[in-house]
Amino acid sequence: MLKLLLPIALSAGLLSTLPPTAEAKPLIELMAGKASDRHVLFSFENADNPRKSMLRISTHRVGNPGAKLSVLIDKSSRPLLSRILTSKDCKFTDDGAQCTIIVAGHTKTYERFLAAFQRGRLAHVEVRNAAVMQMQTDVPLTGFAKNLKG
Repeated sequence: MLKLLLPIALSAGLLSTLPPTAEAKPLIELMAGKASDRHVLFSFENADNPRKSMLRISTHRVGNPGAKLSVLIDKSSRPLLSRILTSKDCKFTDDGAQCTIIVAGHTKTYERFLAAFQRGRLAHVEVRNAAVMQMQTDVPLTGFAKNLKG
């Protein structure tokens, strides 16, 4: 009986001496547009851990299947993201269309986004549907790198 309880007692003692696990870093968000109106939200989750990190790009009341979402940094002629939204990306609610794109943290695309948002000064975000502009806005990136480290 003592042989059976010894491993349990040892593991309980070991767990009580280990330092508490680090809390996950809070979500780092950047919004293009106004929260009460049309907007695109960039959410960096667990940015300090490449295996668990991800970027969630969500549109609210803008974009639907077939619309093109583009993100350019500063005055670059090459977009960081240029993607046609699909029916898998989008859903419709009473509050309007909502589309979500997930970029895993271990990918080159995620690394490009993270580096561009840290180094850039301005993100130019636009959503076009059938060549008609639905939303076009510039978002300052100042302070993003500081929020990422803090």
